[in-house]
Amino acid sequence: MPVDQLSFDFRAAPRRDLFYYALRPSGDAASAIMEIARQCRKRHGLAGTLYDAGRLHLSLHPVMSPRGPRKGDVAAAIQAADGIKMKPFAVALNRVVTFQNKDRNPIVLCCDDGAAEITDLRNALRNESLKTGLRCGPARFRPHITLLRDRRKVPETPLDEPIRWTVQDFVLIHSLIGRSRHIILGRWQLTG
Repeated sequence: MPVDQLSFDFRAAPRRDLFYYALRPSGDAASAIMEIARQCRKRHGLAGTLYDAGRLHLSLHPVMSPRGPRKGDVAAAIQAADGIKMKPFAVALNRVVTFQNKDRNPIVLCCDDGAAEITDLRNALRNESLKTGLRCGPARFRPHITLLRDRRKVPETPLDEPIRWTVQDFVLIHSLIGRSRHIILGRWQLTG
């Protein structure tokens, strides 16, 4: 259930903060993801800081413009999310991949199983967001969970055992950039 958007203080959100819809792994999946991240960091001699379990997420769709929050955006995001009708679905993260990004390469977990359903959910959020006047995010989308960022890259590596969970809901996150903190502004159950 979403928070009361009237209680959100738009003036307190720095312009660089991000707002977006995301999937959060289950508790067991988050623990398994953290173990993979620790092993990957050790095996490849990475120096980047691991994301903590409470911040692990799979980003779906942004809800703000790059210029920062605008009055009414959180209310519009809540309205857009209320329009989503999907059934729960299974996800299996099955490989570690590096996305190239100058000297802060994201080391991520990607999936094959569930990728079509994740994309369907993301596209539904994009469509509903447009209806409420929010900006549309980039068309290109590759479902992933970031483990850490590092100067070094790691080769694409399949996991011995995929990390699985059933997606039961999605959330609206306020990411406090530079403060390593996420605030969940709303949660919507997938009931189909």
